Amino acid sequence: MQKHNWTTIKNNVEDMVFSLKDKAEESGLMISRKHSLAIALLLVLAIAGSLILYVMSQPKPMTALKAGGNVEEGSSKNKPSAKSKDVQMLFVHVAGAVVHPGVYQLKEGSRVIDAVNAAGGGLQDSDLDALNLAAKITDGQRIYVPKKGEVPPQSDGPGGTVNPALGSGGKVNINLATMEQLDSLPGVGPVTAQKIIDYRSKHGPFKRLEELKAIDGIGNKKYDQIKDKACVD
Repeated sequence: MQKHNWTTIKNNVEDMVFSLKDKAEESGLMISRKHSLAIALLLVLAIAGSLILYVMSQPKPMTALKAGGNVEEGSSKNKPSAKSKDVQMLFVHVAGAVVHPGVYQLKEGSRVIDAVNAAGGGLQDSDLDALNLAAKITDGQRIYVPKKGEVPPQSDGPGGTVNPALGSGGKVNINLATMEQLDSLPGVGPVTAQKIIDYRSKHGPFKRLEELKAIDGIGNKKYDQIKDKACVD
């Protein structure tokens, strides 16, 4: 198509020059060699000018964009930032003298004060000084805000918060306790603590405290040491 257009332009220019020459000769005008060279030069200039105009008139290629104007794959704008990373979320239970007690989801690194504020803040009669508001929260933590003059539940968590592994009376819940908490029981060391964890992983939660006797290394004597410091709920 491009070759055909160029040939057409060249032929049109040549026809125009020969037509002018014929008319000049019919009028009795003789074209000298000098004039012939001038006409040839004009012909070259005319062809060159026509070529330039033709090239400039051609449509420029367009870069197709994907739907929505997104840059094609491979563009640096589409690459994820090396600094970006997933933020871990933690669940905490805020209870006691707060506006909206309940379970809240907070970012890792949040403090006790963030959890209290998420629950709407303390009530007028709340005793926030009973907590360490600057302590970091942990996943599954229960934060209890007592009223003024109230004796808060025994706590073992950061910020004076309630640890779910502690049952009534501060006893260690053997169904929830960590190895360190089990190790704190009288007569229980790291080896026995691990056996307790392995047993509940294999058989499920303890239904009765007496089931501890089924674990190798816990006899009647050791059980008597544990029973007053442990519970199953």
